[in-house]
Amino acid sequence: MEGSGASGRLDAFPAENHQERDFETMRGDESTAKLVFLCGGQGTQYFHMGKELFGVNAAFRSCLLRGEAVFHRVAGASLLDAMFDPSRSKSDSFDQLKYSHPAIFLIEYALARALAEHGIVPDLVVGCSLGEFAAAAISSMAEFDDALVSVIEQADGIARHCEEAGMTAILDGVELFDGEPALFADCELAAVNYARHFVISASRPALARVERALRQRDILHQRLPVRYGFHSGWIALPDAVRAGLALRPGQVPPQVPAWSCAAMAPVVRFDADHGWRVLRSPIRFAETLKAIPDHARHAYVDLSPSGTLSAFSRNVLGAESQRSIFSAMSPFGNDAQVFEAMVAGVLGFRRRDRRFPEPSC
Repeated sequence: MEGSGASGRLDAFPAENHQERDFETMRGDESTAKLVFLCGGQGTQYFHMGKELFGVNAAFRSCLLRGEAVFHRVAGASLLDAMFDPSRSKSDSFDQLKYSHPAIFLIEYALARALAEHGIVPDLVVGCSLGEFAAAAISSMAEFDDALVSVIEQADGIARHCEEAGMTAILDGVELFDGEPALFADCELAAVNYARHFVISASRPALARVERALRQRDILHQRLPVRYGFHSGWIALPDAVRAGLALRPGQVPPQVPAWSCAAMAPVVRFDADHGWRVLRSPIRFAETLKAIPDHARHAYVDLSPSGTLSAFSRNVLGAESQRSIFSAMSPFGNDAQVFEAMVAGVLGFRRRDRRFPEPSC
């Protein structure tokens, strides 16, 4: 398949890496700078994400076309037609879960595959929410097709069984949530991304009430482009659907550790219980990043479509890490230039920091 690289497979990164890189070896060497891929979830999506890169990058395009075939087989529709709908603009809310869920997964995996063509492969992958499914596929913990089918079926199950709700990001300390139970009545804490950024899930009337109060206090906030209250009790699924959250082990041993922002630790098995935890537990992005051994030494590549996690990382890691955090894509366009600048930045970091390992592929 076009752009599949030396391995000849889109669901496996260069085979040279997974033979000798076990979890204990990679976690134990704390003196070496590592490359960390970051995978985000709902709220990072927008119409036309990846469209320009699809036109110019063969590896990226091959992944999207493979994902399109899987989606059409399972869902009987075109994912790319929905993502690249010419009647929609980037400012429109891309919130139809049937399409947005697999689209986020597919963009992140395709970006990782495109980076592998440049010899850039991760030493570990951090997954946030839906991004944990992408991280599992990138790490080879799960097969690409199996993980994508799980994401497609997950979206269908949520749409069929869950009451619609919403999520709002708030730029203030989580102490606000903890200290004012009356203000946040009927809301649940969905994520803590850094010291002054947390997310709540609630019914739409409850979110509207909270947002009115936040405006009166001049507290910045933003409603996320989602129709459901992820990481809260608004996600309620029958056992049969929850069982589908499990991912079968990949055909090869995982190449790299996949860290979970639900567990704040590496995950070695993506069973149904872990999948349910990913959907229902709060995201602990800052705590997860800080739990990575020697986290301040490493370079970070944000694979989320909007570059949201790179912004979060800068706030978590501080000013000294600014030159080692990169976005692979931006909602402001120029996908090809952003991608190439990111590749150059990662390679430049490798040259600047001799501790950064040379690729083995």
